[in-house]
Amino acid sequence: MRPSSPSWGTPPAKHSRVTLDVLRFLARRVETLPAVLVLTYRDEIAADHPLRGLLGLVSRSRRVRRLRLERLSIAAVRRLGSTTSLDPDDVYSLTSGNPFLVTEVLHSDDIGGVPPSIAEAVGACWRPRG
Repeated sequence: MRPSSPSWGTPPAKHSRVTLDVLRFLARRVETLPAVLVLTYRDEIAADHPLRGLLGLVSRSRRVRRLRLERLSIAAVRRLGSTTSLDPDDVYSLTSGNPFLVTEVLHSDDIGGVPPSIAEAVGACWRPRG
């Protein structure tokens, strides 16, 4: 089986429900499958967001490992950006050390070429290139 990289940005409500249904199905069965299920989300989701129920379900599994991705320090951004032409201090100022945004800016080698939000950056990754 070939790994894939599904994206879940902010889909329309009916697609969100379907996505949550599929994730619930997988979460209940992942312990019996020869598979790894990787879920990512932002901690800023509202208390009444439907994803909270899924997180509760997943947290009951003995095989779940939660990894909190902290913001990068200015020293880490300097180290990562040492081989680019960008000023690491500018990269840090723009991204506040958000690991996803830091890598996107460094990869683009253009401090103004990356969308200002994660949602826009992810959307740009999934748009067909013309």
